[in-house]
Amino acid sequence: MSILQRVNIGDHIAELLYANDGSHLHYAIRKVMGGDFCAYRYSSSLAKSIFDNIPMGSGFLDDPICII
Repeated sequence: MSILQRVNIGDHIAELLYANDGSHLHYAIRKVMGGDFCAYRYSSSLAKSIFDNIPMGSGFLDDPICII
């Protein structure tokens, strides 16, 4: 995946993790041009709002969606 690359159905763009009492979503981080990349930062406002509204488990409330 690279910046401005089109995302197609079936592309791996996120990981759903589960721990304690709930799920937790992170966009996949891939190496792009020698550095880490977080798709969330380049998503549309609508896409960000969908991910922002997913309830997270209590152990993840302060955990950022992008971990670099």
